[in-house]
Amino acid sequence: MLFHRSCSVSSLQEAIRRGEKKYIQACVSLNSLPPEREWKGGYNILNMALSYKEYEIASILLRKVTIVNNETGQPERTPLHYAATDNRTDLIQQLIEKGADVNAIDEQDMSPLHYAVILDNFETVALLMDNGASADNVTDVVFRFTPYQHACRATKFQIVECFLDHGSNVNDVFELPDNLICPKRSTPLHMAISQKNLETINLLLDRDADVNYVNGNKESSLHLACREDSAEVVKMLIEYKAKINVKTKDNITPLHIAVRNGNIEIVEYLLICGAETDCQDNQGKIPLQLAVEQRHVQIVDRLLERDPTADSVNNRKAFKKALLEYGLRSDIYKCFVRRGFVPTPAEISEVAFAAVTKGYFHIVESLLEMKCEDNLLLFTTRNDIGDTLLHSATKTRQHDIVRLLISRKADVHAINNEGNTPIICAIENNDEHIVKTFLTEGVEAVRSFPLLLHTVIQTKRDKSRRLLELILQQSAADVDQRDEELEGSTALHLVCREAMKCDVELADLLLRKGANVNAATNQGTTALHMAASRKDGESMLRTLLRFDPQLDLRDHCGNTPLHLACSNACTKIVGVLLDAGASVNVKDNLGKTPVDVAIAVRQSLPPRQDANDEAADMHEADVKESVKLLQEHVIKLDVAKLRLSQQISWQVMAQYKHYRIMCENELAELKNYEINSYVSLHDVLMGNTKKIVRYTREENAKSSLELMLYTRKYPIYGNMIDNMKKAVMREYVVLKAKEAINSLTGYGLPDACTENIFEYLRVKDMRNLTLASTMHLDSA
Repeated sequence: MLFHRSCSVSSLQEAIRRGEKKYIQACVSLNSLPPEREWKGGYNILNMALSYKEYEIASILLRKVTIVNNETGQPERTPLHYAATDNRTDLIQQLIEKGADVNAIDEQDMSPLHYAVILDNFETVALLMDNGASADNVTDVVFRFTPYQHACRATKFQIVECFLDHGSNVNDVFELPDNLICPKRSTPLHMAISQKNLETINLLLDRDADVNYVNGNKESSLHLACREDSAEVVKMLIEYKAKINVKTKDNITPLHIAVRNGNIEIVEYLLICGAETDCQDNQGKIPLQLAVEQRHVQIVDRLLERDPTADSVNNRKAFKKALLEYGLRSDIYKCFVRRGFVPTPAEISEVAFAAVTKGYFHIVESLLEMKCEDNLLLFTTRNDIGDTLLHSATKTRQHDIVRLLISRKADVHAINNEGNTPIICAIENNDEHIVKTFLTEGVEAVRSFPLLLHTVIQTKRDKSRRLLELILQQSAADVDQRDEELEGSTALHLVCREAMKCDVELADLLLRKGANVNAATNQGTTALHMAASRKDGESMLRTLLRFDPQLDLRDHCGNTPLHLACSNACTKIVGVLLDAGASVNVKDNLGKTPVDVAIAVRQSLPPRQDANDEAADMHEADVKESVKLLQEHVIKLDVAKLRLSQQISWQVMAQYKHYRIMCENELAELKNYEINSYVSLHDVLMGNTKKIVRYTREENAKSSLELMLYTRKYPIYGNMIDNMKKAVMREYVVLKAKEAINSLTGYGLPDACTENIFEYLRVKDMRNLTLASTMHLDSA
């Protein structure tokens, strides 16, 4: 092929892409290269050929290329980088002869020598080093390593040796930040040891590497060798005078590391060479403690053989650790026993509490099997706050250990410095599981703490329902037990002092479990008094009313629940109590009825200072509404001529004329409504229960009385009729109960006697008594 004109750069580039060596050869031979303004010394064309790995083309181009170095002033990959990467020593030689810069850097700040080292191209490394390449002065962007540091990190023996032969420092310190490759201030020897390269280690030691130089973590070569579990390297370093007891910044010796790794060969060699066994690290641990933690029995035995001192503080710590972690039956514990170690009472106590806290069941169990005097010690020992082991197990929710201790007769009645027994600790933790264990494993919880219900309510009010159910179901707890420190309050009083939803549920639970709804504190206050004195007590009050409380019991000031509701302007409470049948005639110790109290509260309302005071507006409205409810109730009683003092009647005689007329009209209807030929609803209203019972024994009349919804048909007197209906129903039950008790006893009791009995019984109890009598007669 004849060339009549110069080829273009683009045609050369296309030929390189296609690998057309003959075309390039022809261009070079015929000197048909592009003009210099395009050719520019051939640098770019040569770089392209090498990047495409067209080495023969590159060799051809080198005959005419005049520029082999980057002249832009910016780091970039040169032809020498490509040749070094591919270990093309022939091209490297040509490039060097053309004047290639052996220390040129690319975009990653890497020289050709970097690539040769990383790719382990020894021939290239040697050629570059022979031609002036620097192994120590250029660092790359990624690792900030020089070629020498890369060689040491990868422990490339031949390359390291080459660098050392060309003058690299055997004790060069790599000023590097901490990273995953090596700590800062590491030496070539440190790196070689980390890679376990014996050949390189031997080389560095022969070239007088400093075996005692420490890196940024103050780790010596011996530390690193122990960490790498290399007994051969350890022995080699010690032969070169490595210090045995050198410490890191955490005061860790090589022996610490060898013990933690469990390498008995290294441990024994270090001990032979004089390693100290009592050096403490920053956590205060000696190698023996680490051996116990790692459960290295042989190493424990070897260390104790070296230092069997039984009264050494650190040795005692290791001994307690062995007892705590592995127990009396373990091989490690037996190692100590063979060397004369015996646990003191204080150590037994300390280990027992630690085992309980950590939930080490088998350790606690083994301690309980110790000889008699030590076993007794375990049940009497206490910690700084007076807890027994059972307290501690309960507080840390170790259920299995609690059961174990109870089965071994631990003192369930023991009281700690806080005044609590173990079951109280379980209650404070809201731990149903452990509470149930105490109640079902033969523990007399009530004897140990009779105010158990009070404690549950006071400590875990919002979460105590399940605990209360457990205690009431599993134990003989007295639901009406009084706490004299709280003015004789029962559990019911405690829950009735608040009006939260959870307290209403607790009150219902206690009442269903038999709590006395009429029980009074030392001040005569009942649960009904407490609920009635709160404006938000309506739910609690209605719950209590379901259990037939006495509505007019007086406290020590003579107040009934209605007095308190009126005094506090609890309008809704006043209405509920009146509907339930609370009396307006009862007087307090000052001679005042609830009506008097309500009127006095209204008269004492202060003059309004702020017309926009919403709270004052609401209070004033409540006071007036309470007075209105009471006065309407008084009129209702007055019209029906029912249980009303003249004083109260006179107070409201002239008020609410329209309401009085409504009462008179409804009363006339009641007189005309007959349940049967003998009894009218008016009779029910008037409260002649004996007459009603006498004349309504027929089932149809009785059913009519039970089913009639009077409150809907008679809005004024309906509630009063319902209340009297309940009294009638009770009279029925009392009559049946009298017959039942006479049947069961075999003779008739006087009415006064039976009435005294029935005063303390509920309707449900009397029905059960009647049922029992029926079953007794059937069996007879």
